[in-house]
Amino acid sequence: MLWCLIPLFLWGQFKVKTFGDPAIPGNEPSISIDPNDADNIWLAFNNNHVYHSLNGGKQWLDIEVNPPQGFYGDPVIHVTSAGVVYLAHLAKNPKKTYPESFDCIVFERSTNGVEFHSKAIGKNGKMQDKPWIAVDEWIESPYKNSVYLSWTEFDKYGSEKSSDSSRIRFCFSRDYGATFSDPVVISDVSGDATDGDQTAEGATIGILKNGTLCCVWSRNDTLWYDMSEDGGETWGKDRILSAMKGGWSMDQVQGMMRTNG
Repeated sequence: MLWCLIPLFLWGQFKVKTFGDPAIPGNEPSISIDPNDADNIWLAFNNNHVYHSLNGGKQWLDIEVNPPQGFYGDPVIHVTSAGVVYLAHLAKNPKKTYPESFDCIVFERSTNGVEFHSKAIGKNGKMQDKPWIAVDEWIESPYKNSVYLSWTEFDKYGSEKSSDSSRIRFCFSRDYGATFSDPVVISDVSGDATDGDQTAEGATIGILKNGTLCCVWSRNDTLWYDMSEDGGETWGKDRILSAMKGGWSMDQVQGMMRTNG
């Protein structure tokens, strides 16, 4: 009888409610919690606003973000132990049409929690998609406080031509996001440009205590990874982490426009 009651008990411990009143539409949410203060929460999703709570999510401050590069989507937000807030998202160049309009990764930072200042990363005439932020906050790391960005570059987004491909790009900052290194390509083998299972996408960075970087992404029903032992200055050879049966584009999920993972 006790086991029957456990699900009801657990359900009562979580409060789920719609965000905003009235509800604010959006998708692809990203959330970050201050490692020194669990009540300090930052939230971003697919609109040009970020939301900040200082009381554990009970109340939220709406902050509008209007970078000159435009704001299309795929936001990733990260708050550090020093209180610096980093935000990366796709561009929406007002002088171009979709999909050429997301022609760079927009990186933004705020040191006061109110104003965000942006810069264009990786702009070279191709399409830049799916960014990820990682910050080295290990005390013993020689690259402590470095900011890392990884993302996918398309020759032409959605193209089925064999001459168009995708690849994983990366850059780093040693000055709290004020400036970044020239982007490099991590992936040794390119994917296609269809934005499907054969495309190189989903690049995320993990950081070990000694500052070693591990980048993982998906391509061709496989999870790939590469490592850097010098803070992103150089990278090794792509290695297989595991099979990813069915790939990252989960077409079998019903009732959704698309489901990625």
